[in-house]
Amino acid sequence: MKNGQKTKEYISYFYNNNKMVFALAILISLISILCDIGTAYVLQNVMDAATSGNIKNVLEIIFPIVIFVVTMLVIWIVSRTLKYLFVKRAITNYRTGIFNEIADRSISDFYGENTGRYISVLTNDVSVIEQNYVKSIFDIIESICLFLGTLVAMFLYSWQMLIVVVVSSIFPLIVTIVFSNIISKKEKEVSDYNETYVSTLQDLLLGFTVIKSFKAEKEVKKRIGEKGNRLEILKYKRNVAEEYIGISAEFFGCIAQIAVFIFGAYLAVKGTITAGVVIAYVQLMNYILRPLEALPELIAKRKAAKGLIDKVAVYVEVGEENLKQYEIDTDDVNISLKDVTVIYDDEREIIKDISLAFNKGKSYAIVGSSGSGKTTLLNTIVGNIHGYKGSIQIGNRELKTISSDSLYDKISIIEQKVFIFDSSVVDNITMFKECEESKLDEVIDKAGLRMLITEKGKDYLCGENGVNLSGGERQRIAIARALLKHPSLIMVDEGTSALDAKTSFEVTNEILSLEDITKIVVTHKLDEVSLKKYDEIIVMSHGKVVEMGTYEKLLEKKQILYSLVNIEK
Repeated sequence: MKNGQKTKEYISYFYNNNKMVFALAILISLISILCDIGTAYVLQNVMDAATSGNIKNVLEIIFPIVIFVVTMLVIWIVSRTLKYLFVKRAITNYRTGIFNEIADRSISDFYGENTGRYISVLTNDVSVIEQNYVKSIFDIIESICLFLGTLVAMFLYSWQMLIVVVVSSIFPLIVTIVFSNIISKKEKEVSDYNETYVSTLQDLLLGFTVIKSFKAEKEVKKRIGEKGNRLEILKYKRNVAEEYIGISAEFFGCIAQIAVFIFGAYLAVKGTITAGVVIAYVQLMNYILRPLEALPELIAKRKAAKGLIDKVAVYVEVGEENLKQYEIDTDDVNISLKDVTVIYDDEREIIKDISLAFNKGKSYAIVGSSGSGKTTLLNTIVGNIHGYKGSIQIGNRELKTISSDSLYDKISIIEQKVFIFDSSVVDNITMFKECEESKLDEVIDKAGLRMLITEKGKDYLCGENGVNLSGGERQRIAIARALLKHPSLIMVDEGTSALDAKTSFEVTNEILSLEDITKIVVTHKLDEVSLKKYDEIIVMSHGKVVEMGTYEKLLEKKQILYSLVNIEK
């Protein structure tokens, strides 16, 4: 889907189940505009009654004026209520729709991206879009209708004065055309740099403990200060440009108002119009100037806000991975790799010509020194890296043709850094889904979480990223989470590296004791008891598989694994 089509789709979010509210809000706004224009007629009658010298004429118009003012007040209240109801629904729809688009992306689309850009899109950009795109819909429509309606009223009063108004209104319109592109460009600059600022701030907060332990506070403060200053400079330039538009429009509007007033006074002296008409025209001139002063800035900001919507369309563009269509149609998920090579953007070969087979229900350990390609191999098998060469068959289908949903149904991944949501133990296991109590209890027992549940309960709050849990408890939650989806394959990427020896041994045993599930475990812990439990050990070095076999057979060869085991001792 082209970005232009995607932008139209995002704009349509504003009107989903919201069209009736929008239509009513516009209708009431138009009635409100008629009331505004009617104010000029009221002022004319007041002035003409006053200049007639007859107090009776003044008293006769008081009651109609009171009715008019009360009616106008009610219309204003209803109009604003409907506008804010529309805006609330529109932004809720938009924010939800954009997040759903992000959530629907595959892991490979998201892999390696900066999450700061999405935070900025869903916070700062949404605020700008709400103010300058959604709310401005009404402001722009009202300004145009007020301008046109006032021109009609002016024509009915005096066509000569209307000519003066039209001529004096040309300059504010020129301001609109000239400055709208400038504001759009500056708004995008602010948005783009705000992403950089949010990403930096997020990165520094996540690395807070490292900053403190290395006493890098001074350098960090300087860095964030420089970026914050740069962001405020860009915002300042944008604000100044917006003010220049406002000042220019206001200046030309003031000149136009003076010209109309002088010409009206001239016509009144000649007896062509009454003093009341002059007052009405001055009031109507306000309704001409108000749109002319507001429209340049409104249009410029709206154009800039649409640029932010266009930007989101680029960010969530469907990747290659989302175009896959086949499902894995068997539970006997055997994996076969043939001549698989992964080359990164800098043309480095991370893994080279790997051919392997992983059979259902067996346990495999992948070992090797740091940088040997172990994690890259796992990321390739689970579809996170789809630019590989060679062939990867999963359940008799080529990996590149398998839909992400089907792949995730069969595979569960346990990583070294288990992400824990700031919610209950149960929510973190079920991922906020409904679950039968018996199935939940089953995975709790298999994952070794029964002691935690007994002591603290299922509703125990884990804290931000599991701060209230130990490392072992976090890993066991990850195991329970993985088991609950009944996977055919569990992959563990250094899942116990951060744990102490005793907890690491316990968690590893709990994983390897799982029946009828294929286990592929990347590990750097080479203790004899654990390694003997694997059906096969795959040793990698410099992106290649250098030896394979059981623990006993590999030690007999006294080659790579033998060296690694003895180094660790």
